[in-house]
Amino acid sequence: MELEKAVKTSLVDAVVNRLRDTIEKGRLRRGDRLPSERELLRQLGVSRLVLRQAMGRLQSVGMLKVVHGRGIFVADRDAVVGCSRLLRTVLSISSTELIQFMELRTAIECRAARLVAQTTSAQAVAELEEFLRQIRAEGFGTDEGLRRDLRFHLKIVELAGNNLMVDVLKVIQELMVEAMARTLAKPEERRWAEELHLAIVDAIRAGDPAAAEAAVCHHMEELCKRLEAAGKGQRGGSARIA
Repeated sequence: MELEKAVKTSLVDAVVNRLRDTIEKGRLRRGDRLPSERELLRQLGVSRLVLRQAMGRLQSVGMLKVVHGRGIFVADRDAVVGCSRLLRTVLSISSTELIQFMELRTAIECRAARLVAQTTSAQAVAELEEFLRQIRAEGFGTDEGLRRDLRFHLKIVELAGNNLMVDVLKVIQELMVEAMARTLAKPEERRWAEELHLAIVDAIRAGDPAAAEAAVCHHMEELCKRLEAAGKGQRGGSARIA
């Protein structure tokens, strides 16, 4: 198998598309093992960081699976078809569609925060505080910052103990990254988000379900406002966000 070199505009997306197309066209089938990292780097002509980000994206939506000690394999075909459609949507999603997606996030995450606050524990609070520490840390790029933000939100849903809600957020997490990229790309925007995250953790620590739900709802409302502003800016011809 020989892969063409990726186009060097939006490299991660290019690699994602190249691998996805290879799978869809049947050149890689369910259960096939991907070439080694060194071989993929040679064939695609990208850096190790770009390749790993692309592979992580494909793994996170279920197109690829890691078998420790053996390598990375193509996942179940049915999952591949659904995830391929999702990834195509990610690359062309509009601000209006992202706002609709945020409504789904709001329903899931507000309920999850209430559940966590009802059964709060010192361990749960400590885990959330560690995620906050990671978000506030210095020395990482925008993409990693967005994913740390995402992991914080996923952790709240995991702590709620509803596996279906967790699965839904994991499947659509690339849409979450796209939404965050349009609203939290600048350092000052990330600092604003940190304050909202802290309010959520404070409410959970206090064991206050209503306050926890309200804090998450407020966070989602502010994100929606920024998405709406981003959409107006794009229609008005301003610089592209994200």
